[in-house]
Amino acid sequence: MQKILYILRHAKTEAAAAQQDDHERALTKRGLADAQAMGEYLRQQGIRPDRVVCSTAMRTRQTWEQLFSPPLEGGAGGGVGATYSDYAVLPPPTPRLRGGRLITFPLKGGGDQVEYTDKLYLATVQQLLDVISQTPESAHSLMLIGHNPGLHQLAMQLAKEGGEALINAMALQFPTCAFAAIALDTPWRNAAQAHGVLKAFITPSEVATTTDGVS
Repeated sequence: MQKILYILRHAKTEAAAAQQDDHERALTKRGLADAQAMGEYLRQQGIRPDRVVCSTAMRTRQTWEQLFSPPLEGGAGGGVGATYSDYAVLPPPTPRLRGGRLITFPLKGGGDQVEYTDKLYLATVQQLLDVISQTPESAHSLMLIGHNPGLHQLAMQLAKEGGEALINAMALQFPTCAFAAIALDTPWRNAAQAHGVLKAFITPSEVATTTDGVS
């Protein structure tokens, strides 16, 4: 059965302060808004990953929380369908997380597992492929939420076809909160040998104008 790999780079992040731990940098207001807009796009396109693996960095976890998290009490806050205007103030920083853990987190119509792992923090292409290869074959779709340059390089390595214009656009840049969907013709364990087809590549600035569906 064909597998679908969803690749999402974290949203726009604050500049590093003096002596600040890169791992703990948080999203900016624009980053929060971009992640929420991307979450709405995913909902409209019916994109519901069976499994999500997310870097333990604060910026990646906050991006995930804005994509699929349920609204805060009172109806405000992150989640598919929410908008940045729902926030009277910025949400509190995500608690520090190192090491990794498996979280039960119901997805809207999809699976229920999100794995936070240091293996995705600033991961290389080979490290990303190692994570993909460990995905249970029962999962039809997998979403990786991580960092450049590894995610960009991974997407370019796997996307062997899918339209010259789309591939060229992705080759040019993979900006913050960019999303790619790649269909793979191999089991997860053999993803490195896949002849992938790029089904979608979209950036936050394009979300409002995109009409093509992806499943």
